[in-house]
Order: sequence, then structure tokens, then C-alpha cells
Amino acid sequence: MFKKDSIVLLLIAIFAVGPAVLALSAYVLTKNPSLRPLGITFEQLSEAGQLADKSLITAVVDIGENAKNTLSKSDIEKSLKTINTTQDSIKERVKALRQARAAAATTFAGFDQRIHQSAQRVRQLQQQVQPLMQLQVEYINHLVFDSLSLKQQRIQAYRQYGLLALAVIYNLAGETTGEAAD
Repeated sequence: MFKKDSIVLLLIAIFAVGPAVLALSAYVLTKNPSLRPLGITFEQLSEAGQLADKSLITAVVDIGENAKNTLSKSDIEKSLKTINTTQDSIKERVKALRQARAAAATTFAGFDQRIHQSAQRVRQLQQQVQPLMQLQVEYINHLVFDSLSLKQQRIQAYRQYGLLALAVIYNLAGETTGEAAD
């Protein structure tokens, strides 16, 4: 009975660890990174010439208190209210200009001067809105980069879990190759 159990355990160990040991042996002999079990990286594939696109995307994102242009909720609300107020003011000015032009005679004295002043006021209001719009664009970009950073951290965590699983497999097999896992 003991001998039968030993054979079953030995077969389970061979089928569980065997493919990883074979792949590691093939990697050691050929130095081909695509044969390395659970330890392949983009850098190694690129160095071995097995990747057509060798470019990697690197993003630097400042998060937290050290981030540039951090905005509070009240700052955003204030900016949005200012934008809405300015847009309403521009609409009222344009409407007033159209009504004045339609009602005034072409020979009305001072009409062109008032139109010119109103147009200048519209340009001033547009200049006030422009920095607020840029601030909103920067805030949206900041949120997108935060999301990208979180996804990148998840990928790194999954890679670490894979390396941990590889280490556990090697420990179970009792195999030591003298190489450190990436």
C-alpha cells in the first residue's frame, strides 16, 4: 500500500513540475527567453529579437500632495460657475447686439462705436473663459493619468504573483539552478 501511494505521489509531482523543469532546461541550453517558464519579460524578448515593436510606453504621474495643479472640489465648482456665468453674459451681449442692429437705422449716430465696444467686451469675456477651460482640460488629463498609473500598478502586482508562483514550484521540485528569478 505504501509503495502504491509513493508511485501516485511521484507521478503527480512529475506531471505538475515536469513541464516547468523541461522549459527551464530548454531555456538554460538555448538562452531563448520565450522558453523560460513564468519569467519572460518584454525586455528579454526585445533583446532576443523576438518582438517586432520594441517601444514601451512610459508615463510619469504625480499623485497625491506632490502632484502639480491639484484642484479641490470647491475650485472646480467655482471654475464651472464662472464659465457658466461668462457664457451667459456672452449670449446676452450677442443677443443685445443682434436686437440693436435690427432695430437701429444705419445712420444712427454712435451705433458703430457701441457695437465695437460690445465686441471688445465679448473678446474680454472669451479671454477670461480660456484659462478656466485649460484648467478643466488639465484636470481631466490628471484623472486619466491617475487611472493609467493604477492599471500599471495592477500589472506589476500580477507579475509579482507569477514570480512568487514560480518560486513555489521550484521549491516544491527541490530544483535549484543557481539563477535568481526576475
